[in-house]
Amino acid sequence: FELRSPTSNTLHFAEIEIPGMLLPPEPSVSPTLAPSKSPTMAPTDAPSVPPTGAPSTSPTVSPTKLPTVSPSKSPSGSPSLSPTANPTADLPDDGMLVSTIFTLGSSVTMFGCVSVDKPWRAQDGTTDRYYCDRTDMHNDTTGIIVAPEHGKLSIAKSLRLYASDRCQNCDPVNYILEGRTDATAPWDEIASGELPLIADGLGRNSGGLQINSTYAGGDSNLSYTEVHFHSNIAAYFEYKLTFPGTRNPTSNSLRFAEVELPGMLLPPEPSVNPTSAPSTSPTKSPSESPSLSPTANPTSDLPDDGVLVTNILEGSSAAGFGCVNDAKAWKSFDKSTNKYYCDRTGLHDQPAGIIISPEHGQLTIPKALRLYTSSGCMNCHPQSFILEGRAEANAPWDDIASGELPGISEGLDKNSQGLQINSSYASGDPNLTYTQVHFHGHSAPYLEYKLTFELRSPT
Repeated sequence: FELRSPTSNTLHFAEIEIPGMLLPPEPSVSPTLAPSKSPTMAPTDAPSVPPTGAPSTSPTVSPTKLPTVSPSKSPSGSPSLSPTANPTADLPDDGMLVSTIFTLGSSVTMFGCVSVDKPWRAQDGTTDRYYCDRTDMHNDTTGIIVAPEHGKLSIAKSLRLYASDRCQNCDPVNYILEGRTDATAPWDEIASGELPLIADGLGRNSGGLQINSTYAGGDSNLSYTEVHFHSNIAAYFEYKLTFPGTRNPTSNSLRFAEVELPGMLLPPEPSVNPTSAPSTSPTKSPSESPSLSPTANPTSDLPDDGVLVTNILEGSSAAGFGCVNDAKAWKSFDKSTNKYYCDRTGLHDQPAGIIISPEHGQLTIPKALRLYTSSGCMNCHPQSFILEGRAEANAPWDDIASGELPGISEGLDKNSQGLQINSSYASGDPNLTYTQVHFHGHSAPYLEYKLTFELRSPT
């Protein structure tokens, strides 16, 4: 990005979104190309071992007169004395395994708390603390209701809970997980029980760390507890997670850093109301004249089998460049207005930006770029951009789009710190200030992206 003030020592913004399409995994790229190029030139001349010189000279004199009188009293093996209590259930073939069903931007509602402070921290992808004040509410149940942002049916296969930075006695010690298929349906229990390791005292996590996990396992650098739901195959749209008690039953607060619900996202169901019949009234006559001026940037058709998403960067790993500080690049797409900050002192002659590898590992097609303004320093906002993509880690970068960000030079309003961003593929959060550019004519898919904050002046 080019900065609004070329000599500013810092670059600030709150959030970047790249609305676009996730493409389904490609089939194997290395099938057998051809049959063997060197078939056997000739058949084997002889068998590998000499044949028997002569038949046996002592065949059985007489067959057995009677069959076995006493058959085996027991089968050859013993059946399992204790069948598996929770057998593993097969998952559908067309779903997508994810590190958490609770994707960034999901709606989170708290219950059983005196105060409601930043409920979205329960699933913001970091170890920032979720806090529920339970003063004088020990007889009430507490927890969260989550409506995932993706809006898809999902199957929960485990539950992970990361410890907060303090107060072991405030950790939830048990849980009840429920699901429902719509907002008016009753809740179905999925699983309940104790959370392992909590009673013994789970280690603490520092606040503000990005969580890097997968479907198969949590972040190995952090302290967390996990329970599996091997036999669950029920799919739901919404989830209710209740914490009946804390490590110290009389604790006035309940705290943790993050909840993850690893599982499978199912593809959208086919329409239940397909068109019953073609139009009975076709256009009586074609257009009398073609368009005099074709569109400068025609809209490219997207594949039929992809999924439109709010931000193809969600849950990604990111590395910054051109900054003196670490910059915490993941803050640029944490689904909140928490500030991304790049210290550029003494680096005005170098480009700055971020390289992003989306966690989902799928090819994606970017269709727009949104940038939300931060809470401070209007002159530190980027004014122009260069977006590039590549299909593999060692491939050269391809230019996708570049140009000015509308409204920045005039001075966009700033957003308060720490607000959750609620947006969609079609539009940004209407309650916040952001700028947007569209890539209507773009249809090339990539695995990684490079976003450069180009400076107006090298001074």
